[in-house]
Amino acid sequence: QPAPAAAAQPAPAAAPAAAGTCNDLYARAAGALGGGAIGCIESTFEERGYDFDSDSCNGLENAWALGSGDFATLWPGCRAEQGFDDAACAAVLAGCFQ
Repeated sequence: QPAPAAAAQPAPAAAPAAAGTCNDLYARAAGALGGGAIGCIESTFEERGYDFDSDSCNGLENAWALGSGDFATLWPGCRAEQGFDDAACAAVLAGCFQ
């Protein structure tokens, strides 16, 4: 007897980007945020030993509060100055954006 025909398998989908990365946080926070969200982000980073009151991060906070600014420059500047890692960004996403 011939072997049964194999069921057609759909093409594998591209693997999704890892959730909880700093890129995910940037995407979620590239716009106006309320004071509660800003405070949550700041306190979560500071609990992990980062200084969110630094000059570059302060500019980012102001842009969030105003709902305008060059987020594409402000976020990388803040991150580069403080050295946020994906674990810190994942903690912010979990604690402030769920």
